[in-house]
Amino acid sequence: MGRWQFLAHPADFKIRVEGNSAADLFLSAMLALAEILRPDSCRDQHQTEIKQKIEVRANDLTSLLVDFLNKVLFYSQVEGVVFCQLEIDKLTGNYLAATIGGSKTGEFVVDVKAVTYHQAEVKKDKSGKYSSIIIFDI
Repeated sequence: MGRWQFLAHPADFKIRVEGNSAADLFLSAMLALAEILRPDSCRDQHQTEIKQKIEVRANDLTSLLVDFLNKVLFYSQVEGVVFCQLEIDKLTGNYLAATIGGSKTGEFVVDVKAVTYHQAEVKKDKSGKYSSIIIFDI
């Protein structure tokens, strides 16, 4: 499973996200978003109350990741849900079809306005692992 870590940023949340596969990268990025919205919300989540089908098309994998996170953020804000589960039906370099799952939560700790393209670039290293920087505008 991938992982993520917070990086220093003067005004927004900046993370470095990693995954053993592209699917793992997307899950790790979604879990990082959940941690920003409501810390520890995915740690104890065993039951999924809300499931949402999601479909995203983009020009490349970097845009796909950012657009995916913005859709997750949109559904989080509309439904008051922190999404912690990701079931991918199809993932290519420019298309994602998946189902996200989560539970209703109280108010979010941080109001994330958007996921930005600034500094975002999905990279794949020689061993096949994926990574990217992501900045969340707050």
